[in-house]
Amino acid sequence: MLDKVYEELEELIEARKIGQKSDIEEEFGDLMFSVVNLSRFLHVNAENSLTNATNKFINRFVGVEFFARQEGKHLWEMSASEIDTLWGRVK
Repeated sequence: MLDKVYEELEELIEARKIGQKSDIEEEFGDLMFSVVNLSRFLHVNAENSLTNATNKFINRFVGVEFFARQEGKHLWEMSASEIDTLWGRVK
């Protein structure tokens, strides 16, 4: 099943190179479907996993905002590298 996920990811990468939005959306959907199907084989609840990952992201993002404020900065003024550094501190 993991091989199918890799296959779908490769198809998404190829669709992205071509740049046709409808093809990208189709391949992205196929990739998502394959990942959810993989969860069945892993005996993992895909919805719970996504919820947990989303909550983890939100908590880390709040931490990044906190550290930025401590430095007197706003995220929209910071470079991707600066934000990544703060992300590393939170993580």
